[in-house]
Amino acid sequence: TVAPAGKAPEPREGSMKAKALTVTALVVAGGVVAVAVLPQDGGLDYRDMPAAGVKVATALFVVALFLERSLAVLNGLLFPEGPALERKVVDPMLSATCQRGAQDELDQVKARKARVRMAAGFVFALAIAAAGTRTLEGLMEPPAKDLIDQLALFRGADIVLTAGLLAGGSDGLARIIDALKELIENLKARRRAETRAANAPFSPAGINPTRTP
Repeated sequence: TVAPAGKAPEPREGSMKAKALTVTALVVAGGVVAVAVLPQDGGLDYRDMPAAGVKVATALFVVALFLERSLAVLNGLLFPEGPALERKVVDPMLSATCQRGAQDELDQVKARKARVRMAAGFVFALAIAAAGTRTLEGLMEPPAKDLIDQLALFRGADIVLTAGLLAGGSDGLARIIDALKELIENLKARRRAETRAANAPFSPAGINPTRTP
């Protein structure tokens, strides 16, 4: 059907949501059927999930924190102009135009940093996971060594999953740290402005102290 003149066609958000719900329902139904029908002899034995989950989450958090700091050093070497632009943005001696220009350049630097952090972070995380930092092995017993194909698939999936968790965790930590740094810088700038206003000589409204009678 053609939409009436002057009236935009209705969005297709409803149909997209319906398709997404249908796919989700099919996936869930397939999983339920697979669990109910397929034999469970080849399943894996889970460890003590609460204790193992806390242990794995703590280990991943510490490794992600170290990875984030390493990526911060790498970004500092690749983009050394970042701190100077941050100072220009809050420098009260600069004009508003210069501050806006510095803010635009800083936003571009931050965008490039984010791309480098995600790309390099995933590569580093993949190497860390391949070296032995794992997620699934901490939560369940790996397949027996005689099940070569299943063991290889298990370890490959574990490496990719762990790499994704480490890369995403390091990026999330970096965003939190950047937000805290920006908050601290804004508080410092506001405090400096309040200090200058308090130390400025008092001039009654409407009186120019430089005017002589």
